[in-house]
Amino acid sequence: MKYMVCTDGEKSAAKAIEVAAQFAKISNSDLLILHVIASEVSRATPDYDSYGTQTQKAQTIINKALEITTQFAPEITVSTRIAVGPVSAEIVRIAEEEGIAGIFIGTIGSSKLKKLLLGNVTDDVIHYAHCPVTLVR
Repeated sequence: MKYMVCTDGEKSAAKAIEVAAQFAKISNSDLLILHVIASEVSRATPDYDSYGTQTQKAQTIINKALEITTQFAPEITVSTRIAVGPVSAEIVRIAEEEGIAGIFIGTIGSSKLKKLLLGNVTDDVIHYAHCPVTLVR
């Protein structure tokens, strides 16, 4: 089985990574760490020319997530992915594409202004994901 944890680099995401890593360890499962660079248009991979600074920031977020995962469950198999597009749509699409059995996501992590502009990612993922979604505070 494979589970996915979504990270935006915030404290709630770090807690979600911790919980997801421990769950993957207990259930003898693999873990996919996902960061989505917000964009109106989905892209297969981040284009460095258009998303250079954001891609570097995303890689830093992924590296921090790997450190947390290694700290709590060094023996699990972990893969990472950076996507570009509407955040909730990309999370749901990648979960389906990867055959994910469950998604872990932090419930706090975006500013109120960001939530107003982008919508509530967590709420969208809960409603559209094909698999269970675990909210971590």
